[in-house]
Parts: sequence; structure tokens; C-alpha cells
Amino acid sequence: MTTKKTPAKNVKLDAKAKWRKRVEEARAKDAAFRNEVEPYRFYGVSDDFEPVDIYPPRSIEQFTVLARVKDPNVPLTDGEMRDVLRILCGPEAWPAIWPEIKNEHVQLMFDLLNEIDEHFSDITALPSADEVDDVPGGA
Repeated sequence: MTTKKTPAKNVKLDAKAKWRKRVEEARAKDAAFRNEVEPYRFYGVSDDFEPVDIYPPRSIEQFTVLARVKDPNVPLTDGEMRDVLRILCGPEAWPAIWPEIKNEHVQLMFDLLNEIDEHFSDITALPSADEVDDVPGGA
């Protein structure tokens, strides 16, 4: 008697379905989380700037940048700083923030990064290996 093997196509579909489910679960957790955490509000430097909210870092891109920023053994280059700020501000806030600060003294960028980090300090602490299962989407 021969055992029928599952076609590779079904295996791929099952794997895709599993990852789609993980993504949906992570996005649902993230939506709930966003409602629980107060965003950092940036008030700008000019009188006519409309305040913009910066939401807590939750994406893979944001956490990999945080890991890089927080690693004292890997200094950032000058060229990377704008990208770090762009990624941490997020796609919703960045288009308003960059024109507001791009011509200001560089210290403003460091101050903004520090304030964002302090505001979200409970969130931006990178998880330990034991805590990784609690990160949306698992590992």
C-alpha cells in the first residue's frame, strides 16, 4: 500500500494561510495597542505648525532601527540619522515633521529622537529572548 503525498502546492498554500493568519493577529493586536498608548505629540518650531502625533514603534522596520540605534557597538553614520528619524516618526507623521525641522540645527534632531525614545521607553525596550513570544506575530 502506498501513502499518498500531499502535493507541494497544498503545502505552500497552508504555509501562506498560516502566515496570513499571523499577520492578521498581529495587526489586530497592534490596532488595540495603538488605542492604549498615548502618542508622542510633536508641536513643531514654527507658529503655524499643526501638531502631529507620532505613534509607538511597532513595525519590523522600526524595531530593527531601534536595535541598531541602541547598540553601542555599532555607531550610526551621519547619513543614517535622517533615515532613523524618518522610520521612527512613521509614515503618518514624517511628511509633516521633515519640512518643519530639516533646516534647523542638528541638535534638534537628537533632542527629538531622545524625546520620542523617552516617551515610549516602556515600549522601545527590546524584548528578551523569553519575551519574544509576546511580540505580535511571535518569532
